Amino acid sequence: MQVIKDMINVFKSIRQSSKIQGNSTTEEFLNIIQNGNEFLHYILKARKALRNGNKRKYDEIKKSKIPAYAHNFTFKETRKNANILESTGYIFLDIDYEKELDFQHPLIHATWSSLSDLGRGLLVKVEGITKENFSYNYTLLGEELKLNVDTNANKATQINVLSFDEEIYKNPSSKIWKAIEEPSKIPHYSKENQKTSRVKNVLGHSGPTRWDNVQEFVSQLDFQDAKMFDNGSKILLSKIYHSFRTPEGKRYSFLNAKGFQFRALNPHIGYYELKNFLEGQNRFCSPPLPEVELNRIIKNISEIPPEELEPKANYPRRFFFDESEELTSKEKRQLMMSKINKERVEKSKREIKEAIDRWNFEECGVINQKKLAEQSGKSYNTVQKYYSEFKDRIQILNTTFKNNKEPP
Repeated sequence: MQVIKDMINVFKSIRQSSKIQGNSTTEEFLNIIQNGNEFLHYILKARKALRNGNKRKYDEIKKSKIPAYAHNFTFKETRKNANILESTGYIFLDIDYEKELDFQHPLIHATWSSLSDLGRGLLVKVEGITKENFSYNYTLLGEELKLNVDTNANKATQINVLSFDEEIYKNPSSKIWKAIEEPSKIPHYSKENQKTSRVKNVLGHSGPTRWDNVQEFVSQLDFQDAKMFDNGSKILLSKIYHSFRTPEGKRYSFLNAKGFQFRALNPHIGYYELKNFLEGQNRFCSPPLPEVELNRIIKNISEIPPEELEPKANYPRRFFFDESEELTSKEKRQLMMSKINKERVEKSKREIKEAIDRWNFEECGVINQKKLAEQSGKSYNTVQKYYSEFKDRIQILNTTFKNNKEPP
């Protein structure tokens, strides 16, 4: 199937998103995100309404006044599964209540602040995506990027309303994600198995299978009646990540690392439990590692003394939650974003204040919003948002300068 590269369908709005209105290249779309177009005033109105607590007005503008784009597939005349033509060469990930992410990840082609300014949109270049394997790869990409992606957006026909972000991140040389076909059966890794699976070794000992050591860390925390504990910075814990297709040449190291991490997190398991786990992981190898080599890995790992089983620290976490509160995923994201957004606001205000404090009146003249945006490195909209908090001091400084006095 030939891919229509960089071509995406455009729709009049979310409410009128059945019939295609036009087409755009991905680069054109990203430039509009960065620079705005004739719909920018609607975007700014929607954000202002949301900040003021007017969700009804925000939803009305979002759904009826702003164009929407289909980033995953192109369609024939109308947007529905039966009319899918081809992959655009991208997958769009919708990230709710999360602004901070690893921008250096090589898979990220572009990411920008969402219309609400509370989450992000993100594009990944892909090959081999079909409507049959789309949902599976959407989930895998979320796990690979360690993001809380919106599961409601996990559909081939998903559209994304236009947004605006002067500080959009773009990486033209991003890596390409090659589609992975969903296995008919993935041992150990269904959500239900992660919750209930138990292992039993040849000595008859049994216990819950651990896929990470987060609970051990959480059990030592004092939440002090709070629902969330903020460690302040990310701490590295240990986790067994979902597996992806592993090519020849990397199979041995992949299976060896997986097997060691599994046994390090579950030192009570026996030979056959380890064998069962690695045989399942071997299905992700292309082609699977020969049985004789797989058995050698199993034997070597099973003979490691327990005192030498230190799991690899590969899972960065900053926020932890009190499990007794039984928070939903949405509630957890809201708590995290509340904290992160508060820090972002404080950081922006601090950088604006520092720019004012070091202002060179001889070179820059009087302070105004446009100049302050340039000197602080913040966007004009950000400076405009917080300008009133510094207005009195700026007026004093400007007046002092105009009167040829040394600024205090």
